[in-house]
Amino acid sequence: ALPIYYRVTIDPESGSLRSIWDKDLARELVDSTNPYRFGSYVYVSGADDMPNNSLYRFGAALKPPHLKAVPASHGRLVEAVETADGVRIVLESSAPHTTAIRTEIALPKWQKRINLTYALRKEFVLSKEAVYIAFPFAAETPKFAYETQNGWVDPARDELPGGSREWYTVNHWAAVRGSDGWAAIIPADAPLVNLGDIVRGNWPAEFAPKSSAIFSWLMNNYWGTNFAPGQGGEFTFHYSIVSGRDFDPAALTRTGWESVTPLESDSVSASFQPGPLPSDQAALLRVNNPDVAVVTWKIAEDGRGTILRLEELAGKTARLRMGSQYFDVREAWRCSGLEDDETHLSTIDGGVEIEIKPFELITLRLITQSRLAERPAGQP
Repeated sequence: ALPIYYRVTIDPESGSLRSIWDKDLARELVDSTNPYRFGSYVYVSGADDMPNNSLYRFGAALKPPHLKAVPASHGRLVEAVETADGVRIVLESSAPHTTAIRTEIALPKWQKRINLTYALRKEFVLSKEAVYIAFPFAAETPKFAYETQNGWVDPARDELPGGSREWYTVNHWAAVRGSDGWAAIIPADAPLVNLGDIVRGNWPAEFAPKSSAIFSWLMNNYWGTNFAPGQGGEFTFHYSIVSGRDFDPAALTRTGWESVTPLESDSVSASFQPGPLPSDQAALLRVNNPDVAVVTWKIAEDGRGTILRLEELAGKTARLRMGSQYFDVREAWRCSGLEDDETHLSTIDGGVEIEIKPFELITLRLITQSRLAERPAGQP
């Protein structure tokens, strides 16, 4: 039997987790001193005197509003069952103006992660409000990081003066790390996070988080210009929780992409002859550097070959070879983002070798010829 990588203790009253024990790290991941349970739904009211408080805008001589944060309560355990894939736990709770919160906790056998799904039924209200999911991780002298569109950021080191330190937009993950490991959330549906505290309108000039918690900011109605004045209806949000010993942003980015964009199947029309695959494991495209990800592979807009986009994830110059066991690259160009050919590239043994700079995103045009099409019918 495959192992379950975490041991969790639930808190049915708040519809959340009281404890997460990482068996590999042999340590607790949850900060028990935080006022919020791990994975708890938090409803925040207040700031109804806008625009006369600092939450409305930065730079004005206004004071922060008084906010009231209320976690979910009146919860109960619906089920806790072992399945072929692992363990599934379902909790139900409620909160102000949120009549139903159904939280599903899944611990898969085949991956070291915890998957969380929140199904909400929320009332439409016009009073000022905000909704969060709290993830109070345990970390001494915490260091935060999050993925951007083409790299990752340490907000204590990388952010320019004058930037917003109340909330951040993450691409696929936000993490906190300490001396004995790291943990991260992968928010599939809610890209805004707050590090250390909820949004209060303090507009700090320096990054000085109040705790090692990550808050996922689901919704608010603080700013009414060009937006609906409230949110109501049924909503679903998905998260994955992952952790480890050595912080590897490139590997975490790959994990985030795989979680948010799971494997899909599609039929490909090609002149392949019938026959068995070359091996039990086969890859249509191979890139031999784990720090480089395939972002896009598609038919070129002008129909001439295919367009391949690659991104360096680790923040260091990398050389790579791209090729396939199914086709040869006959010609290749480095292109602009608009797919205009710029530099003709040499091909070597049916593949292409290229250098990519730290966090660089490059676009290639490939003219290929199938290897299998040249083989006699019935030959592998």
